Amino acid sequence: MLFRSLFMQACESILDQIEEPLNRFMMPRVWRLNGLDQRLMPQVKHGKVQDISPELLARIVGDLARSGMELFPDDKVEDHVRAKVGLPLKAAEQKL
Repeated sequence: MLFRSLFMQACESILDQIEEPLNRFMMPRVWRLNGLDQRLMPQVKHGKVQDISPELLARIVGDLARSGMELFPDDKVEDHVRAKVGLPLKAAEQKL
């Protein structure tokens, strides 16, 4: 859980680093080139980095499976889905 939180904070930090030069350089130039009123210029703002809910993950996996996408057997996909929904990972001998 701690690793996930740190990872999300790192992602938000990277998005902050992208956001700042866009607002400082790109938006004013685009606004100026188009002759728009600087007072009306919006700011680029990223949203909050969130983890996907187990319910949404289940719906996505179900929709993909119904559409014909072969998700299983794939140990990496199965381990990811199991971890997201709180199920134990498959034992190494079962992955063969």
